[in-house]
Amino acid sequence: MWITHLHWFRFWIHRDQYRQHRAYFRPINTSDLAAALVPLIDQIVTVRFADVASANSLFAGQRIYSIVTQGTSAQTFVRPECDFDFLE
Repeated sequence: MWITHLHWFRFWIHRDQYRQHRAYFRPINTSDLAAALVPLIDQIVTVRFADVASANSLFAGQRIYSIVTQGTSAQTFVRPECDFDFLE
């Protein structure tokens, strides 16, 4: 029975959904960008699905992706799907 539930769970979460993707970062609205994101505009970044925006947020219903950064001072930035042109 456990195996059946595990199989269903993997199907339900779309297991590829959480893997990292590469995309051009092309934000629609640049006025609300953090200063650390400005150099990333029109650059290829690595992103990972984070969540779906809640109904009362600015990007209601859109998928939200976190930009994966490298280095010792890695920060987490989340942006809506419309800000990325995916390569895959």
